Amino acid sequence: MRVGKVHLIAAILAVTTLSQATAQESVKIIVNTEVEVSSLSQADLARIYLGKKTFWESGSRISPSLLHEKSQLTKLFLEESVRKTVRQYRAYWKRRLFSGQGTAPKTFASSKQVANYVADNPGAIGVVDASFADNRVKVVDLSN
Repeated sequence: MRVGKVHLIAAILAVTTLSQATAQESVKIIVNTEVEVSSLSQADLARIYLGKKTFWESGSRISPSLLHEKSQLTKLFLEESVRKTVRQYRAYWKRRLFSGQGTAPKTFASSKQVANYVADNPGAIGVVDASFADNRVKVVDLSN
């Protein structure tokens, strides 16, 4: 009986580890081609999506965007990169907006819509599905 429990725990740990690896591999960070960055740290990415980093080094305003909160990709991105659940993230932005502290990221129904927004807005950054490709935007590498 104990061997069965050990196998079950090992299987749960394997699935958890796999889903975390999949989360990082399933997301692509894109920016407008005028943004002069080729990589971002995980900390800076979190600060952008929490409204704490609002300007690029060049001085242009950062305009973040992502898929709607019901998207599995957004859920994974928020949990892995921002360290918040969708519910916590929504509450965080409600508090900030109520107190006049910034503008929440724009949300869209598809990766194509996110890419359209990023391509059309200097300073924009977006989170899209890793398989999405669009030569009108630039992919940014993430570092720890």
